[in-house]
Amino acid sequence: AQISDGNAHERELCYFMLMQEAKNPDFCLRAGSLSDDCYFEAAKSLNMTNLCASIQNQTLKANCSK
Repeated sequence: AQISDGNAHERELCYFMLMQEAKNPDFCLRAGSLSDDCYFEAAKSLNMTNLCASIQNQTLKANCSK
């Protein structure tokens, strides 16, 4: 799916919300600046702590596997 309307943040937020709705962490790849938050949320809500390794922000990564 190609999402081109709106600015970059709206597009990234859309992919974040798609991940939540579809319960599919693959959408986090396209979440841009929200990708760390996306992986964090996916790891927690889907109980997939292996996704924590994809988080770049060290503070989020540390909190992710707790």
